[in-house]
Amino acid sequence: MYLVMEYVPHCLRDDWTASRVDMLRIMLQVARSLFFLHRKGIVHRDIKTRNICVTADYKVAKLIDFGLAASIHSPTKELMRKVGTKKYRAPEVNGTTIQGFGVDIYSYGAMLLRICNDFSDMSTDYSHVTKILQPLATSCLDPNPRNRPTSYEILKYLHDCLHRNMSMKEPFINSMVQELKENCLGLGRAVALREDPDFPQLKKSKTVL
Repeated sequence: MYLVMEYVPHCLRDDWTASRVDMLRIMLQVARSLFFLHRKGIVHRDIKTRNICVTADYKVAKLIDFGLAASIHSPTKELMRKVGTKKYRAPEVNGTTIQGFGVDIYSYGAMLLRICNDFSDMSTDYSHVTKILQPLATSCLDPNPRNRPTSYEILKYLHDCLHRNMSMKEPFINSMVQELKENCLGLGRAVALREDPDFPQLKKSKTVL
């Protein structure tokens, strides 16, 4: 049997030729993918730049490689496996702790941090992006998984930060905010609570862009 699949030429490991608009859109789409998976009770467990493919026009991101993914209801032994890529791996992935959605959030934060570091070596054209992503990355990388934001809260944070600080300065932000409202935020806080009712809300950033 042969499967014919879409050809997606780029991944986040490639050189940063995407514009700041496209890169921010990509990270929003990755967060949305996590939100969808977590709503279905699936933990990806290998979020990293290499597993984010991007279309030729840098408009659409696709999360790939579900070989290590597991249901949150899997047997304890499966959820304790030491899996994933080391530099993106959450501290609780140690072979003795049951893993939850927080491992994906940590990996997402590690990916954000790498992007911020790469952007810092580029022109100031990316300064708005790094100011948005840096505090989010820090929150995602909290050693305690219970202190990390949920996938829903990541979307909410990006929405709040973009809308409050940039909507009047950057024309492209308005359409992105509207897209988030229509496709993500309308699902409500109740969805995030179903992921884990004890997860705290992510505090709003005080950054002024």
